[in-house]
Amino acid sequence: DYLSAKTRLFSQLSESEHKNRAAVINADDPASSYILKHTKGRALTYAITAQGDITASDIRLTSDGTSFIATIFGQPVNIQIPLLGIHNVYNTLAAIGAAYTLGADFDQLRDKLYTFKGVPGRLNKIEAARNFSVYVDYAHTDDALKQVILTIKKVHEGRVIVLFGCGGDRDRTKRPLMGTTVCKYADYAIITSDNPRSENPLAIIEDIKKGFWKDNYCIEPDRKSAIKLGLDLCKKGDVLLVAGKGHEKYQIIGDVLYPFDDEQIIKEYLRGTESCAQAR
Repeated sequence: DYLSAKTRLFSQLSESEHKNRAAVINADDPASSYILKHTKGRALTYAITAQGDITASDIRLTSDGTSFIATIFGQPVNIQIPLLGIHNVYNTLAAIGAAYTLGADFDQLRDKLYTFKGVPGRLNKIEAARNFSVYVDYAHTDDALKQVILTIKKVHEGRVIVLFGCGGDRDRTKRPLMGTTVCKYADYAIITSDNPRSENPLAIIEDIKKGFWKDNYCIEPDRKSAIKLGLDLCKKGDVLLVAGKGHEKYQIIGDVLYPFDDEQIIKEYLRGTESCAQAR
């Protein structure tokens, strides 16, 4: 199982030849005590709610990023990151822990965190001159969609429009679950294609539709057209979340990988509409 496989990594830590070897463990995770018990070697913990060697407090979320106080072995440090969500606070604490074991300079680390743009395709905000916001995220499970939608709603007051689909030749049971999640937490949804592979995209969409109990969605099987539709639907203060493919630069139809980049398509369409508006 996953926990046993992960714990095995920590149990083999003492075998590493790296002089700064150490385990950095999330103390808020219910499995942390089990992992700590089986860790052979130096261990550091980080947490938001539990006690830890490195903790976060006074967390403040805005549409421009997140700020908090990191207490590192009793020493408070103000941290600001241009990333959204509590999950990124955890990621930052883990990074601080890893940097601490390597003897990093904390002034340099704080500066690097301030300018860090995040991992491609993980809640990336697309800058635009329009009066609404656009995010691209890799979320492709019901829980991931729930977390990213709730994160967006914490820092935006407008409608959240979610564009998403499900991959073909993959777990079919999650399709209605994803539909249910988006139906519940989003204000409106556009159901489209992801990577249909050998399946009929419309059949995948039908599976997703089974999770909807409200008429708060529309269907556009062509993903490029769906993105344009989503951008056109946005009004002042709204948020468009383009989910499922994130960093991917392709779309798999049949057994062919076609060039496809959600972020690039969004930027091109926004540039085109902004140019038209300026020309009027």
